[in-house]
Amino acid sequence: MTQTILYVHYANPCDSSFLYKKIGISVPSDILFVFDWERESIYVPNYEYAYFKEHSKISNVFLLSSLIQDNEPIFQSIEHFLWNFQCSIFVPSTFPLWLYSKFKKSWMDICIKDSFFIYFNVIKDSNEIKIMKRNASLSKQCFLHIEQILKESEIRWKYLYYQGVQLTSHILRKHINLFMAQNNLICPFPIIAGGKYWFFPHFMHNHSLQANLPIIIDLSYKDIDLGYYADVTRTYIKWSPPKELVVLYNEIFSLKEKILSEVKPWVIIAKIYDEFEKAMRAIDIHLDLHSQPLIPPNKSEYICHHAIGHWIGRDLHELPVIHPRAKTPFESGMTIAFEPWAYNKHIWWIRIEDTYLITASGCINLTKTHYNFIIY
Repeated sequence: MTQTILYVHYANPCDSSFLYKKIGISVPSDILFVFDWERESIYVPNYEYAYFKEHSKISNVFLLSSLIQDNEPIFQSIEHFLWNFQCSIFVPSTFPLWLYSKFKKSWMDICIKDSFFIYFNVIKDSNEIKIMKRNASLSKQCFLHIEQILKESEIRWKYLYYQGVQLTSHILRKHINLFMAQNNLICPFPIIAGGKYWFFPHFMHNHSLQANLPIIIDLSYKDIDLGYYADVTRTYIKWSPPKELVVLYNEIFSLKEKILSEVKPWVIIAKIYDEFEKAMRAIDIHLDLHSQPLIPPNKSEYICHHAIGHWIGRDLHELPVIHPRAKTPFESGMTIAFEPWAYNKHIWWIRIEDTYLITASGCINLTKTHYNFIIY
């Protein structure tokens, strides 16, 4: 067997989105995937063989035990099996480090090359798109439910009270989790940040929600059955926001819509980042991915210091990200979460995020809502 390149992965389909999509079965058992440019094959434990043989999308199913020779350990047998191909072996960065090190020590020609594995994941097929559209569409109902809770909340001094009880992030989180469960969804970490905590991107501690201050609600949720994510963030303010905050919100929202209208197949990712950076700087918002200052250099300015978008699917954060060094193009079938935000620790923080599908003609917002910033 003489090949140029062999693509190999060793993982379980529950943890590996690549293997799940290739096989169509989610099990916690580790399997060996091998692609030699002529055929794809998988090697599975004895107890999984009948299940995979009948239900796997990949028809070439073999027993891992069939690789064992002379009662040697299974991983030594895998090593000998791969050696027989006499070619370069490419594995993803999620390949088990201990196994990668073992193969390296045996002088195997093995290296990490993510492109094959990532590309297969980021281009969604029609069934994946159908699932993601269904999941994303439920965000509108969820945020309408959240808005209704905020509308019905009373203001006592500066705090919100819902049904006679002080409204905290944990109480609101319980309402969100109940909605998710009723719709066969799960949100592993509903982020709710208000008051002095709004500048923490992933704040999860309990705190009281206040009127006249921004409340950030960031929901990354997936369906329970198949595990495909949607990622949505809204900024709310109960009652009367300062004019400056309303202007900031409208500017970021308008920029988000304008830039996404320019995302089409074969447009280079870095070009979109550059255009967005210029537009943000024009309104005194500085994109800085290399440092994380507590406040911008100029206290009157705002800063955005993390990636403004990432790909999404069965993994919440898929590669690539919208970054100045991302020289690859957008393609039809990609799904991305776009999340422009701006904060100044001592003033305000705004974040708006939606999940988009890229089609031949442009971007479709899968999580579009009414964007009700002010709640009375």
